[in-house]
Amino acid sequence: MSYKYGYKLLLLMLLSMLPCLGHAQGKNVCNSGFGTGTLSNVGNTGNVVKVVMRTSITLNGLESSCSILPPENVALFNGTAGPVVITKNGMTVDFRKVKFTNRSASFPAGCGVQGSGTTTFSYNCLPGSGNGFTAFFDVEYLLEGKSNTSTPNTVFFQPRLTTFADKQVISTLITNSNYPPVMMPLSTAPTCSTTIDPSNLILSNIKPTELSGIVGSSTKAGEKSFNLSITCPANALQLAANLIPTFQFTRPLTANSISISRTALAADDLGFGFRVLAPDKSAVVHNTPVTAAAYSFNTPTKLESISKTFTVQYAKTLATITPGAASTSITILIGFQ
Repeated sequence: MSYKYGYKLLLLMLLSMLPCLGHAQGKNVCNSGFGTGTLSNVGNTGNVVKVVMRTSITLNGLESSCSILPPENVALFNGTAGPVVITKNGMTVDFRKVKFTNRSASFPAGCGVQGSGTTTFSYNCLPGSGNGFTAFFDVEYLLEGKSNTSTPNTVFFQPRLTTFADKQVISTLITNSNYPPVMMPLSTAPTCSTTIDPSNLILSNIKPTELSGIVGSSTKAGEKSFNLSITCPANALQLAANLIPTFQFTRPLTANSISISRTALAADDLGFGFRVLAPDKSAVVHNTPVTAAAYSFNTPTKLESISKTFTVQYAKTLATITPGAASTSITILIGFQ
């Protein structure tokens, strides 16, 4: 009985797969070809180099959706896919972080874009629309780490792109590898300089009663401010960009949707630490990009220097405060966005 039951179950499973196979055979590719690619380095911040490749695809109108992905990120759909991460000469590129940005100023009637500025990107057209339309877009790669090579023209990786009319059907992909290679930077010294003034901030003394709220509460009493300035020399950035700060707190405490930087050791916690306010007075969250203080460098051919003011306040970390002195450190990373 068990043998017959297993045979019937297997037969049912095979029958249930037939409609899916028939569906796959009826799918079409979504584009007729890729355009050439032009590479530009958008400078770097010392530990991240942003490389932008500007390219295009021409839609053929056979499918309503055309998704674009780096094939290193889609091994499930492309059996010849390369590694997800490539590391060479001290630098790493993670293809799961590749972002796409639409550069087409207009679309045919019934066509549009989805996911611009993200890792999930596609052009969508109603049936019968978009045939022969050339869509322009940017591919953003992040080269992370510090280059340790002094040999010029060392290839880091070969950019490739794959389009899918249906992400679940392998037969609908088209891959293009005819792009210029991304070269290994000879130097990853920052192209823009950063200044923190003052770099060592000492808040004014306060009384425990001036911080008498619940854990996570803060006070304006004794607060101090500092300026975070970024300067980019002429032609340091090949493309205009925003530089976004990210704050990393020591032993962070998250309470009431804010982050507090505490003393390095729990035994030294006297019940209070420090929080940071962005220029718009919103609370800075640990390890989260502060877009409220965007440094917009829109004329990269000119010397630019932009300064933003941040505020540091006392914040409560324990129910009971013990009078004394507390200190912490906060690391600020400047990255692209």
